[in-house]
Amino acid sequence: MTSLLLLSQAAVISLSVVFGVLIVAEFAIIGYFIYKRYRPRTVKPKVTQASNDDNNDSVAVTAETGEASQYILDVSDLKQYFPVGKSLLGKPQSFLRAVDGVSFRLERGKTIGIVGESGCGKTTLGRTILRLYDITEGSAVYTDEQGKQYELAKLTKKQLRPLRTQLQLVFQDPYSSLPPRMTVGSIIGEAVRVHNIVPKSEIHDYVLDVMKRCGLQPHYYDRYPHEFSGGQRQRICIARALAVKPKLVICDEPVSALDVSIQAQVINLLKKLQREMGISYMFISHDLSVVKYISDSIAVMYLGNIVEMGSTADICTNASHPYTQALFSAVPVPNPHRKAKPEMLEGELPSPANPPKGCKFHTRCKHCMQCCTEEVPQMREISPGHFVACHLFDEAEQNDVAVEQDVQEE
Repeated sequence: MTSLLLLSQAAVISLSVVFGVLIVAEFAIIGYFIYKRYRPRTVKPKVTQASNDDNNDSVAVTAETGEASQYILDVSDLKQYFPVGKSLLGKPQSFLRAVDGVSFRLERGKTIGIVGESGCGKTTLGRTILRLYDITEGSAVYTDEQGKQYELAKLTKKQLRPLRTQLQLVFQDPYSSLPPRMTVGSIIGEAVRVHNIVPKSEIHDYVLDVMKRCGLQPHYYDRYPHEFSGGQRQRICIARALAVKPKLVICDEPVSALDVSIQAQVINLLKKLQREMGISYMFISHDLSVVKYISDSIAVMYLGNIVEMGSTADICTNASHPYTQALFSAVPVPNPHRKAKPEMLEGELPSPANPPKGCKFHTRCKHCMQCCTEEVPQMREISPGHFVACHLFDEAEQNDVAVEQDVQEE
């Protein structure tokens, strides 16, 4: 009798286990189909989607004029959003607006400086233009020397590959951007070999010539990155970028990790190479004195937007936006008899994931008005080639219009 009771209990337990496994399996299958239906997907560009056809040349080339354009790069309303905070089903609930509607043009053979405090989106802007990130929205048009215009936002990876030699990047950190297990010759020659810049038999001599132009001694060819100082490593990074004969180089704070004397050497090297090779630079930095020295024009960024843009002379001598004025007031004055009076900005930089309504700078601006908290300021040309996005100049323009109307009525 006892044995029968034990057997029945064992059977009940076995059936319970089987039913429990079946229930778990059923929930797992339901969960799988729910995940397949609502799984998180990569955020794709809203407007500028690449074609699925890698051989579609009509997507790659937007225009062919037959002659070089005055502008090598034309950026229009460029946006780069990153998803943050996902729902239970994996859908993005909000976005970090790293670059939020940036527009500018870069002349061929010139340098534009992108300045702003840390976290304003300078580096993300450069990486987005080079398509290291997929463009969320907007356009970035590159024009080569033959006059062909390439909409970088619409190019597939296969279509981008031939352009990689024309568009290069110098990274900010010379210590982490060089592979430690490769020699200097291998680092500089790798892209030359992959893109067939010169025949294989000439690669060694070609790399030595590039090293010489960048101030690197021939006996550095077989050395490793850890054997060099910071300035020498940055020269190696510059040589690697220039070895493929680029037309546009984006310099992402290339001298921020170097001391002042080495900074001057690297900046002078970049200017020398620009004169010799006709390279165009997009120079990203937070050091206004460096940007003033190397740039032909300057764009000031704040929280993903350009707030002021113009020639270097205009921006340095007639800074008009309150944020630009605050930046220049913090630059040290090389005069012991003249005391600098830096303008202190109140508050912290707002989060790009939750930017303020209206003008993004109004939370820290001493000239804040009611309209600044409600309306986004538009770029206005206050003098030839000098643009500012500030409501202070909206009032000035309205006053000018009112004065003109009064004159006409009289």
